[in-house]
Amino acid sequence: MSQHSSPFATTQWTLIWRAADKDAPNDGLAIAEMVHRYWTPLYAYARREGLSREDAEDATQDFLSEWVHGDMLANADPAKGRFRSYLLTIWKRFLIDRRRSANQKRRGGGVRHFSIDRDSGERQWKELSAKQADADQLFLLSWAKSILAETHRQVADAYQAERRKEVFERLIPYLTTTVDATACQQLANQLSMTTNAVRVALHRLRHRFGETLRNLVASTVDDPNEVESEISDLLRAMQRQV
Repeated sequence: MSQHSSPFATTQWTLIWRAADKDAPNDGLAIAEMVHRYWTPLYAYARREGLSREDAEDATQDFLSEWVHGDMLANADPAKGRFRSYLLTIWKRFLIDRRRSANQKRRGGGVRHFSIDRDSGERQWKELSAKQADADQLFLLSWAKSILAETHRQVADAYQAERRKEVFERLIPYLTTTVDATACQQLANQLSMTTNAVRVALHRLRHRFGETLRNLVASTVDDPNEVESEISDLLRAMQRQV
């Protein structure tokens, strides 16, 4: 699909095109969010491939710097597949080239371009690596958790803006579980609502969460027909860790 025929205005591919065009206004905030979304999956993959924490951090930072500021973006093409698959492919190639290079930078010698919570990345790596040995599947699982965490944050922020923070916090534990009569009554008492109102509020929360998740996934593909498949991949990845 060509740049001009893309059905979404803010897909990952669109952001790449904008960043690659040195003469176009750069959506720095959007690109920073994109980098933040994929940093942990990239880092987790590098750790599973045997890199130390320090080397994985350096490699990921160097890759993202080259990705956003170098010529790597100019070669990006939706015809090469889904964004996360394309990203993983060039990440593998980058790590291979890095290993082969006789002139690797010493730790601390590179310039840091992104502010990342490295401790959080390491914690997630340790958690996920205990459940998934395959590096590609680990990347997918980390991506899925990143998307779900971003969905959670956006929905929480929306409820906060509506001054319904307590409703969100009380109901979110029941997002994917059945609420029996006892639990429903307890929630009704806590929220000063009727049990019927609680069930309606939970239905609306699930719908909002689902729509937010769908919109986030849609922003990562260029073809709207791929959204359902991506969501299925996300859910399967989460199920495999249980």
